[in-house]
Amino acid sequence: MNLNEIETTSHSRLGVFEKCGKMYEYQYIKKEAVFETADHFIIGEICHGTLEDYYNDIYKTVEESLANRWHNWLGERNLTPLLDDLQSYAADVAHLYRRASPLYNGKDKIRKRDGTVADNPQMTSDWKRSVEELQLSDRAHNIDYGMITSLGPAYAGVSLSNCYSETIEIMRDYKEPVQLKSVDWLEFPISHRVREDKQVKDLWNPVKLPRTGVYLNGYIDLVGRMRDEHGGGVVLLDHKTTSGGAPSELEVEHHEQLLKYAWAWHQLTGEWPTHIGVNHLRSKSAVIVPLDQNEALLAIERTEALIEAQKRGDYIRKDPFAYGSPCIRMRDHQVDRHCPYLAKCHPNVAKKLGLEA
Repeated sequence: MNLNEIETTSHSRLGVFEKCGKMYEYQYIKKEAVFETADHFIIGEICHGTLEDYYNDIYKTVEESLANRWHNWLGERNLTPLLDDLQSYAADVAHLYRRASPLYNGKDKIRKRDGTVADNPQMTSDWKRSVEELQLSDRAHNIDYGMITSLGPAYAGVSLSNCYSETIEIMRDYKEPVQLKSVDWLEFPISHRVREDKQVKDLWNPVKLPRTGVYLNGYIDLVGRMRDEHGGGVVLLDHKTTSGGAPSELEVEHHEQLLKYAWAWHQLTGEWPTHIGVNHLRSKSAVIVPLDQNEALLAIERTEALIEAQKRGDYIRKDPFAYGSPCIRMRDHQVDRHCPYLAKCHPNVAKKLGLEA
């Protein structure tokens, strides 16, 4: 097998194709990828790295691990001078979260209009009023302006102040899921290409899809063992930092990425994982369910169908104003966000909206 000629795909790459065929074509076929980042990418990167360092015993506490991750992230981008302002801003935001906690009963507690605890306290009147009193918007603007001035337009959609404060809140009081007996692997690689001088020298844990022959590439956040009282067996966990509450058991049962990884684990070991789960860091809860092997097989069927559509060149252009379209998002009749390839796919729309560049 010539390792330099193997074809791989990943869940995220397939997700781009499923979202928009033309976006996939520009990024992966024409190699015209446009680097842009967003808050959720940075928050996920920092939180995942924090847990990886913590579980590898590099740091004694999650807080220490998180602080080091941010120190390195800022240092690599020459943003260390912003650290003091970030820490002050994050401390005030952390206090707002404490006031929004169900355990907090002070007179200044943050609640919804009906007096109940909010899953998204940022949307409550109490939160918005406190933000104004603390001048958090102005302080965030100054921090974010300093970042964009240094890093350029690729970070124009990022709020560094939000990323920093959110990761502190997400990782605060982290506790390992109670269902886990042990943690056996972190960032377990599937079809990982080891490169040397731009050449593929090795392929770790190769997993080939049965019909298309394409190798499935990815990393399982955590492979562990379940406690006997929770059924025992092997569990594959995905760390999530999404807003709101934890996913339902039904949502986790149909978690496409974990189903693909469960099938890959079976290909590598000859045994199926007994469970899959989402470790929802923001709500500090892990939702773990028994694996449905049939659903895993269906996920692989869908994966191969997408790959076959890619090979046929079915790069379908989306309607820019269709419901759920990734082309453009409007808010109050103004452009809130748009695809970097909008001008290529829909030049007339881009021109009328002043988005030709």
